[in-house]
Amino acid sequence: MNVALIGMPGTMKTTVGKALARLTGLTFTDSDDEFEREEGRTVADTFASRGEEYFRARETEIIKRLASRDGLIISCGGGVPMRGENVKALSARCVVVLLTATPEKIFERTGGRADRPLLAGGGVERVRELWEKRRDAYERAARLTLDTTSLSPEAAAEKIIGMTGLK
Repeated sequence: MNVALIGMPGTMKTTVGKALARLTGLTFTDSDDEFEREEGRTVADTFASRGEEYFRARETEIIKRLASRDGLIISCGGGVPMRGENVKALSARCVVVLLTATPEKIFERTGGRADRPLLAGGGVERVRELWEKRRDAYERAARLTLDTTSLSPEAAAEKIIGMTGLK
């Protein structure tokens, strides 16, 4: 079984995914890290130089490849559930878990950093806007949902283990 973690930037997909991998012995991977390794440049640089559409097409290739493997904890980029083909690939081989948090906590965790191209410089209102734009797709894609606002990564990982029956 694979577990795919989806959600907004700042919901702790990566840190929870790493904790979950430690606790279960599954292999952790991050779709954005895979992209950056393959492309030899950051997601932010790619958005600036090649555009979002190029990034999304490459991201879909990566998601399909990762989802076809076994024994992975996959931290998905925030926009992954916005494409139906990504959701289809993940749903076929993964338990898809939506991580959520309040807009204030997301902003606190991300701080509007430039490496978050869709949040940079927008403040809490930009987080709310992006959440409203993505909410339906996230909720349709997810089998399970976990609010990480007041959880440590380890506590969130333990809750996911309980929800999914992993161990």
